[in-house]
Amino acid sequence: MEPQSQMEEETVAEFYLEEFMKHLERLVNMDSGSSDIEGLNRAADYLCSCYQEIGLVPVRTALKPSGRPYIEVRTHPEQEEADVLFLGHIDTVFERGTAALRPFSVSEDGKRAYGPGAGDMKAGDLLAFYLTRALREARPDLRICVCYNSDEEIGSEESAPVMQKTASQCRYGFVFEPGRIGGHFVSQRKGAVDVAVRCSGIASHAGNAPQEGASAILEMADLIQKLCALNDFRSGMTVNAGVIRGGSASNVVAADCEAVFDVRYTSSDQLQDFENYLEDLAARPAVDRVQVTWEKRSQMPPMNPNQNTQAMIDLLQGEANKMGLHPQFLHVGGASDGSLLAEMGTAVMDGCGPESDKYHSAEEYLRVESIEERFHLLLSVISQLH
Repeated sequence: MEPQSQMEEETVAEFYLEEFMKHLERLVNMDSGSSDIEGLNRAADYLCSCYQEIGLVPVRTALKPSGRPYIEVRTHPEQEEADVLFLGHIDTVFERGTAALRPFSVSEDGKRAYGPGAGDMKAGDLLAFYLTRALREARPDLRICVCYNSDEEIGSEESAPVMQKTASQCRYGFVFEPGRIGGHFVSQRKGAVDVAVRCSGIASHAGNAPQEGASAILEMADLIQKLCALNDFRSGMTVNAGVIRGGSASNVVAADCEAVFDVRYTSSDQLQDFENYLEDLAARPAVDRVQVTWEKRSQMPPMNPNQNTQAMIDLLQGEANKMGLHPQFLHVGGASDGSLLAEMGTAVMDGCGPESDKYHSAEEYLRVESIEERFHLLLSVISQLH
């Protein structure tokens, strides 16, 4: 990545925090849970109106089969390729009615903002808008594409194909998931996949004829021990048996058992090794007459750096130091849509939104001071991209 050669002076733009907070209050007070299609469309209406007010034309799609909204906004819509992709999601994990129960609020000292989705990631959605508005003046030549999906919290199954098609045409990606407290970004994420394993045995009376049965639960217990033994914190491979269901009564040898494993990995080779091992276990059950089958669900690839990622980090670090900020660039286990961008070869910086913590809970908060900090830092960095 090369800095814009003719831009030697620091990019300066006025930031209107009071205006930002008014937008944020309206957006947070709109319920937009992943399953609330009506609420998602209201939030999409609001974001689209922001871009329309500055003369841009959002392209909005109703994804199938749910009808949930997906939005793309381009500063140079006449061109298919883009230099920079801004990515956000408008869905939250909160049910309809949550905004009425605990609406947007700000602490007495003005340092924290609260409300469902305030940090994850409605503040980030708005920051992408504010940066787009400022960059159209600072770098009118820069081709920016802003994408908002509405199914990130449930795996981005419907939006992934269209997002990845767009990402394949963009050089740099900035994902506006919450920044980490302390001013930190996310530069690398593990891959994540749910693996559902099913054991099918033979039911029998546990008192009168236990020898006639074949316990699916006993087989699953053996599988859990063997699969969870693969945990390797140094390499980043982790396996968690998070959900298990099986059996019908304590006096019945269990005929069925299913477990869902959360598997985190850093490379495709790690995942392939896990799958090969599980396939081998399934072919040779420890309990006689029990059959084992498995399938992958809701997979998210790793977000690994490419050749441009370190250059992004260096530029961010340098500009942050000028502002007296000292961000770290974290490798984390949680998944985000940044992984979908990275899979297409885009250099990705994640956690670009204002700093937030306790998201997905009633204690979620946004550090208000970080909004303007992130605006000026990212504006300066992106203005120098070439």
